Amino acid sequence: MRHIVIPTDFTTQSLQVVHAAVAGGADRMRITLLHMLRPADIGGMLFASFRNKQRSEQQKLVNEDFKETCEMLKNTYSSKLESIQVKFALGDTAAYLRNYLDGEEVDCIVYAEDIKLAKPSKDSIDMLALIKRCKYNKLIVPSSDRIMRHHQEMGQLKGNDLSVLKGGMDYAITK
Repeated sequence: MRHIVIPTDFTTQSLQVVHAAVAGGADRMRITLLHMLRPADIGGMLFASFRNKQRSEQQKLVNEDFKETCEMLKNTYSSKLESIQVKFALGDTAAYLRNYLDGEEVDCIVYAEDIKLAKPSKDSIDMLALIKRCKYNKLIVPSSDRIMRHHQEMGQLKGNDLSVLKGGMDYAITK
């Protein structure tokens, strides 16, 4: 079973990468939807009340549409998905990201360069910039919007037919 990390900003657009990752993989996989936040100062991290407040603020970032779409993805790809979960990491360097990925035993980071991630919190980190600097296995996939536009241009797709998401896509693998 493969473990992949997909960066997220808690928009349903950021979940388009899940379609491409699952459609392109033959193995069962575990997906972690990761959002990184700037760490608090050391004094604040020492107190339990601060940590509880921070967890509460993190959970507020995960909206209902996002949760429902994750559940739909779990059901749609139940034969290929072992699990899909949301995690937060408190760090703002490429070295921290690499250590986090090593500690979680992640096989690969999967992302789409044409999907711009927003910063839903003032403490959110630009994950794509960190990922590009991080020396780790990366799989760059096209977003489903880009795939649909390509197939529409080629006359192979009518309307909002998403069946193309299950078939041959080109991927770029980098380190």
